[in-house]
Amino acid sequence: MNYLIFFSVIKLLREQRGTLSYSFSNLQHRAFVVMDTDLSGASDYVKYLADTLTKLTVSEFFKEFHYRFFTSEDPSFIPLFLELVTLPGDFVVHQSNLLEYGIVPSLTLRVVKNKFDKLGLIDANDYLLKEVYKEPLAHEFFLTPEAFRFCLLRAPRCGNKKNPYDYGRYFLLLEKVYSFYQTYRLSYLEKLTEADHVFIEQNMQKINNLEYRYSNQAEEAGMYELVQFIKTTNERMEQKLHEIQNEINKFRSSLSNVQDEICEIREIAENAGQY
Repeated sequence: MNYLIFFSVIKLLREQRGTLSYSFSNLQHRAFVVMDTDLSGASDYVKYLADTLTKLTVSEFFKEFHYRFFTSEDPSFIPLFLELVTLPGDFVVHQSNLLEYGIVPSLTLRVVKNKFDKLGLIDANDYLLKEVYKEPLAHEFFLTPEAFRFCLLRAPRCGNKKNPYDYGRYFLLLEKVYSFYQTYRLSYLEKLTEADHVFIEQNMQKINNLEYRYSNQAEEAGMYELVQFIKTTNERMEQKLHEIQNEINKFRSSLSNVQDEICEIREIAENAGQY
């Protein structure tokens, strides 16, 4: 009887938890397919991912959006964008990106400083000049992501290098995708929390039935403590879900602020005739 109770409980837990497993490897074979370049249909796709509890990292999410919505754009820019929006600190954009994306023709101190002055960037607010101990440069500039985006949108193209304005528009597009990722993550957490609530309620009911059915036998066999332990563990899981729900509410408020900021940036760009 000891083994019967133990394996009955374990089997129930494994069977229920197994229904919540999803993987990115199967994502390409799903029926939902959208191919366009203006992100129309993106909201429906985000809802689909959350509703099906499809778990994606931020990198996987951007790869999916690139494949489905703007496959003609340069994918090599995406890792840089994700690095800029996830690195801690303010001045995270190295000056090498100014040269790579056609904002300046060279990285000499005078050329870069003159470009910043023409664009109206402010020292210690939009960029920092740090001393380094290596050749051939004795100083290096570091910009905020906002200042780098501004440079991309406003700086004229330097010779035959990449057109910075194209990447400025791309930067704005990726910011919108990042907003979709935040929405997806919030919806995914809410769906996962809802599924876990159902999972706990189902198992609590089954455990209560087991406890009632085998209480006398379990007590005699020394298994009563095991049943009580499992019941207590489920109660703790439910408390943890309440804590997660509180974190989701905080995240929702933060997401709203990010979306408002993106709207303001887009309005500024449109008014300037650059968007």
